[in-house]
Amino acid sequence: MNKIGEVLFSESEILERVNDIAQEINNDYVNKNICFISILKGSFMFASDLMKQIKPDCEMDFLSISEFEGKSSTGQVQIKKDIDISIEGKHVILLENITNTGLTLNYLKKMLLARGPASVKIACFLKRSSIEKENIKIDYQGFQIKDNYLVGYGLDINQKFRNLKEIRHLQKVRK
Repeated sequence: MNKIGEVLFSESEILERVNDIAQEINNDYVNKNICFISILKGSFMFASDLMKQIKPDCEMDFLSISEFEGKSSTGQVQIKKDIDISIEGKHVILLENITNTGLTLNYLKKMLLARGPASVKIACFLKRSSIEKENIKIDYQGFQIKDNYLVGYGLDINQKFRNLKEIRHLQKVRK
């Protein structure tokens, strides 16, 4: 059984960091159109808050993938829903809520690069400190975290707790 634990990042801390990321992106893409691709389901809150801060003339699409069952990675990325728009010649920013292994982002970046965009960058709200050994570059990062299991702000456990405005630790409770 799981219990929601203490707050790791408050709503105000989250929104402040999202604003910082948006400003970095706006500065990097002056007079350039950006195509954001949000990885569902987890990044929807990050994507929504970020898009409110981005200058006009951007596109948005969604990918749905599967790598996890419950709390365990299957080690294989499966595309459940691909993007609907062409990204050829466009500047793409892939939006992810958390980097656990780097497998998903490496796979998706290679897949998107094969479609001929001008560039592909990654904005990831949470990056695990253990991911340093993976060969994945996060271009825009929210917070670095340890290997604790977290819920809220799009993060879930068995599809629950995504709706929390803050990010909290998840605790195991013995019966």
